[in-house]
Amino acid sequence: MKVIKYRKSVAFSRFLIALGAVVLGLLLIFVAADDPDALLYRKIMYYAGGFVSIGFFGPMLILLTFVLFKNPTMFSYDAQKIVIDSKEMKRTDLWKVELSTLPTGILGTKVPGFSVYTKDKQKVNILTYYVLSKKEHDEIFKALKQYISNHKSAVN
Repeated sequence: MKVIKYRKSVAFSRFLIALGAVVLGLLLIFVAADDPDALLYRKIMYYAGGFVSIGFFGPMLILLTFVLFKNPTMFSYDAQKIVIDSKEMKRTDLWKVELSTLPTGILGTKVPGFSVYTKDKQKVNILTYYVLSKKEHDEIFKALKQYISNHKSAVN
């Protein structure tokens, strides 16, 4: 059985970047609040920068914290079946795969991923959580498409 995983080192490095951005945002807010001699436009810029930084990178920090402790296996497959989130599907039941932007359920954050459709129109999502490089993302998508299309051509 071939297992497709993301690298924890990539998740950890992106976690550190998000953590740095959130800490920088907090520092900007504290500097703006603490400096009584700062001009109004400087305080506005510091507050805006701090809130934007926290607003954008805060949810990512929470998401990446979850990803660090999650099992890195995205899916596994062999010649007869594919297993996604411990849900086993026969290869003959698969219909197509698409690139999608999928909700994570964590603070309304959406992430890129793959949607695998079965012949009975069920959709199973494979979330990538922003921890794949563009090259890895393309390779996995190509492998999934080939996995499904090879089955279709063998049946026809």
